[in-house]
Amino acid sequence: MSKYDFIIRNMVFSFSRVNAFHQCKYSWFLQYIKEVPRIGGWFGEYGSFGHDILEKYLKKELSIFELADYYKKNYSKNVVSSPPPYPKGMAQKYYDDGLAYFEQFEGFGDLKVIGIESPIRFTTSDGFEISGFLDLLVEDVDGELILIDHKSSDPFKGNDKPKDKKKIEEYKKQMYIYCSDIKNKYGKFPKELRLNFFKIQRIYTVPFNQEEYEEAIIWISQVIQEIIKESEWKETRSDYFCKFLCSARSSCFKI
Repeated sequence: MSKYDFIIRNMVFSFSRVNAFHQCKYSWFLQYIKEVPRIGGWFGEYGSFGHDILEKYLKKELSIFELADYYKKNYSKNVVSSPPPYPKGMAQKYYDDGLAYFEQFEGFGDLKVIGIESPIRFTTSDGFEISGFLDLLVEDVDGELILIDHKSSDPFKGNDKPKDKKKIEEYKKQMYIYCSDIKNKYGKFPKELRLNFFKIQRIYTVPFNQEEYEEAIIWISQVIQEIIKESEWKETRSDYFCKFLCSARSSCFKI
């Protein structure tokens, strides 16, 4: 048992907090035990800006015809960090792809909006509190729920099928965990999960699978138990992650 057992057991967990443990245990220790000042980064700012525009559209704060202009006028105010120096030309490519998405955006069809950036919260069977936010929950013409999550990454890498299957599984796991709260609130699970990869203008649809849902719920409890038992908090060295992605990079003496 970790000497931080009491702190950890009384945390409210999110998917990102749990998933971060496997990225780097030392980074997790710095962020959530030591609570060092956390810093964002270029990738996070880009993704958050895209989310923000879609949220404004769905809440009718921006019309579909205003999205591209809003993107151009506000990009530099929201994406303020310096991008990684490699791969070369990445920052311009991201900007162009985002602009193309909002210039060509046609909305979400005849889906009825149920929730936008809605908070979720539930307790696992072993007593851990889980929270988060749903990007978008909609209802189709048959009254079936569909969970949509906006992503700025590109796990396809130019292919018809996802090349980064690990990333897809990670995203699915996150959405399945959110489905627990949806079932509690609406009495049923979504019919399907949709990943809106807006930078590459692609929707990836996953039919709801009960077995995968149950595996995701088991997974989050198992990782929390691992966190409770952890005592060494070893770092996972990755040049790119450590320099550009880790939220605790300014406080890490091991970089």
